[in-house]
Amino acid sequence: MSLAGCFEATEDIVIRKDGTALVEFEVTFTGSMALIAGSLDESMRDPFGDASGVIGDLKAQPGVSKAKYGESKKGSSRVHRLTVELDDYRGLPQVSEILMRYQRDAVVESTFMVQSVGPTQGRVTQRLVGRNVEISVPTHLQGMPVAPMVQGKKGEAREYLAGRLRDRYIFVTLRAPSIGDHNGKLDESGSVVSWDVPLSALVGSPGRAYDLAADVSLVGNERPLWKRLIFFWK
Repeated sequence: MSLAGCFEATEDIVIRKDGTALVEFEVTFTGSMALIAGSLDESMRDPFGDASGVIGDLKAQPGVSKAKYGESKKGSSRVHRLTVELDDYRGLPQVSEILMRYQRDAVVESTFMVQSVGPTQGRVTQRLVGRNVEISVPTHLQGMPVAPMVQGKKGEAREYLAGRLRDRYIFVTLRAPSIGDHNGKLDESGSVVSWDVPLSALVGSPGRAYDLAADVSLVGNERPLWKRLIFFWK
């Protein structure tokens, strides 16, 4: 995380009409971060802590039909992608539990919660919390020395990192046949809701929780588009 000003994190959750789900986590290192990461050992540049361990545990989890991890280059960027297929979207909490098992020192904790409302309805919540773990600042950053006044002073390393993460977000998207009540941004179709969570706020305020919540229905919204647009206009 010492070079975290140069990365993007996205998460895409797809819930289908039959209740199955696809979750894709993607971390993209850009600029100097990508160059430095490319020279590191595979295990050291792995943003999931231990991708091989995560994949093994996910595959052993009942209800997980597929788990795949891949690293690739896209132009000057380096992309890490973890994909998980679930037989039932209500298994999302087990996915986050396994991921956090391998990220004990992560500065952000992520937890899924799913409440079943009925045979075709549920409420999906993801809680993101900044963790109060020890953060240190390197002596050099991108080839330049870091000011001694920042190094080794309690509390200032976190402020430094929060500054590096300014204008960086965790982008989360949830897709379902129909979205009900939510606290994100809903598209015109009524089936895609998204959130942009500022990383600087998570890192700078340990213990503060961000709950991303949405009611989902496996039955699509059959209302004509013009009626949905009138609803949003009101």
